[in-house]
Amino acid sequence: MDNRLDPLSNQAFNLILKAAQMGWSPLDLLHILGKEAHGIIYRAAIRVPARISSNHLRREWLHFDPPARLRARKQSLAKCVRLLSCLPAMKDTAILGDAFATDDNSRSGMGSRARVQEKIRRLLEKAESTTFEHEAAALVERAQLLQQRHRLHDLSMADRIPTADGTGEHPDLVRSLRIHLHPPYIKHQLGLLSAIAQANGCSCVLVHPAGVACILGEMADARYTSSLFESLNRQCDFFMRQGPSAEEASTRGQCASYRRSFRSSYATRIAQLLTDANSRGATVTPDSEEVLLDRYGFDAPGGFAQTPILELAPYLVLLEQRQLLAEAARDRLFPDLTSFSLRIGDWTGARDGLLAADNSHWSGCAPNLQARRELSA
Repeated sequence: MDNRLDPLSNQAFNLILKAAQMGWSPLDLLHILGKEAHGIIYRAAIRVPARISSNHLRREWLHFDPPARLRARKQSLAKCVRLLSCLPAMKDTAILGDAFATDDNSRSGMGSRARVQEKIRRLLEKAESTTFEHEAAALVERAQLLQQRHRLHDLSMADRIPTADGTGEHPDLVRSLRIHLHPPYIKHQLGLLSAIAQANGCSCVLVHPAGVACILGEMADARYTSSLFESLNRQCDFFMRQGPSAEEASTRGQCASYRRSFRSSYATRIAQLLTDANSRGATVTPDSEEVLLDRYGFDAPGGFAQTPILELAPYLVLLEQRQLLAEAARDRLFPDLTSFSLRIGDWTGARDGLLAADNSHWSGCAPNLQARRELSA
């Protein structure tokens, strides 16, 4: 206990230490408690590392940045105590992965995965910032195609041949990557995250109603799912606010219904588009891959052109198995999950959401990237 703190602060301080031992990271707590709690979380951080066993969480607590101000109002501290008292134990701590680590010595070659991830990141940023319809269309589609081809190539280079029972991956490959969804419409954002995760061999779970979710899957797949979600969620938010019928919905007092329907429809369409891209990613020829990538100044990974398409076919089984392992890990860690459905109550919003999804991926008239980030901040 820190004797320099008042009784209420001491209570919050001790509850933060307990939450850290239950697997919560400082960024998780900051997301749930809000900016007012930054100071008390920071003051507790120095006591945390010796109390937890997770190396990843220990690094997060050790490198937690200081706040602009340490003190919080009494009302904010009372809210923190109330929220901290209700926190459950985090069940994914044992398989928690590092969102920022790079695989410099991957089996597919020195740094090849990091190079592909950088190309994908550049493709997504260019797709968000371009004002040319056909360029935005090809760039985001190319990011998903590149990811699917790299997953297949990575498996082929690692010689992970499917076994007799159809498996070739080990359950220990499944990791958890936490992601924070910001209100409003958290469940609708989760719908978009689930669509992207499903298309990339992952599963996702909302572990706290304030918007703490985890993506379960092979680490490279989970990182890509996270980055693609962030990009598409920004685009969805922009189009939702700037769509042709957004102002009309606000005028008639149906803004919330319009936006919920928009997001539901957007996620449904994205799921379909990603599935179609994956199918093409398993059949596109290496030559056409190089031409399309070079058109926008991105080199095709050399290994792809050396792997015949027909030889990649058996590894599609492994990608399916990767999805099953992610779902099995989800069911094992979270056996008491409940599902929910999202109702479409505004058909104008549903129509605009479909159009926005198409624009984001294949006919995207995308405004400036920085403007989108400022709008969604």
